Amino acid sequence: AKQKGMVLSAAILMFLKADPVEQGEFLKQIATARITDGVQATIERIRAEQADAVIQRRSRSRKAAKKADDPIHRRTNLPNMDDLK
Repeated sequence: AKQKGMVLSAAILMFLKADPVEQGEFLKQIATARITDGVQATIERIRAEQADAVIQRRSRSRKAAKKADDPIHRRTNLPNMDDLK
């Protein structure tokens, strides 16, 4: 429940930071989803679009690293507060 509250808070923050035109588009998508497919179908479509975007981003970064002859290394240890000086 706590994580869902944080996600909702983050979504509200992202909405408030968005351009008013984008806010209108988001509201339009939700209103249209309720009329046509339902909100669940819209959420599933957006998740699929997000997954595709992540795959494309990874693919581009791997290709750029290969082209620059600089392999991508995964970060094995995360920074902590002491590292952020």
